[in-house]
Amino acid sequence: VTLADTEVQDYLSAEISKRHPSHGVVGEEDIDRGGVAPDIVWVIDPLDGTRNFLHGLPTFACSIGVLHRGSVVAGAVFIPWPCKDRGIVLHASKGNGARIDGKVFKTPVRESADPAGIMTLPGSFSSMFKFEDGFSSRSGELRMSGSIAYELSLVALGITQYAVISGAHLWDI
Repeated sequence: VTLADTEVQDYLSAEISKRHPSHGVVGEEDIDRGGVAPDIVWVIDPLDGTRNFLHGLPTFACSIGVLHRGSVVAGAVFIPWPCKDRGIVLHASKGNGARIDGKVFKTPVRESADPAGIMTLPGSFSSMFKFEDGFSSRSGELRMSGSIAYELSLVALGITQYAVISGAHLWDI
């Protein structure tokens, strides 16, 4: 956890609470306070991929989701690439589709895995599972970004064909 993580989360939490005092806010950097959640809860990951951010690698994300009685109703993810000068925001809300910086977009649909395509897997994948029957030659080349939100954004953009996720928390997705 860095100062960037905690300062961004504190800022976002304060702004949400100021505008919506009856809403709850849960963030990655929070200490579990227990208790009953209000009907509307904001879920924040201020900096997913902190180590990448610290080293100047532009594979990190900031994500915010809104839940109503436990169901997702809206979400947004900032990633610094592919528009290196300013990044992009992918966002969606229930019944309104997905958008990139306010413009409607549709995630490409794939019928099958492309052996020349790219996939992302968690760093622990090879110690947990073994590729068999030529799967690795048919599934695409392996990448690991260090940010679940970033990897899911790449799938939505059609840059990678799929992502396998392990150990995710509510704020990661």
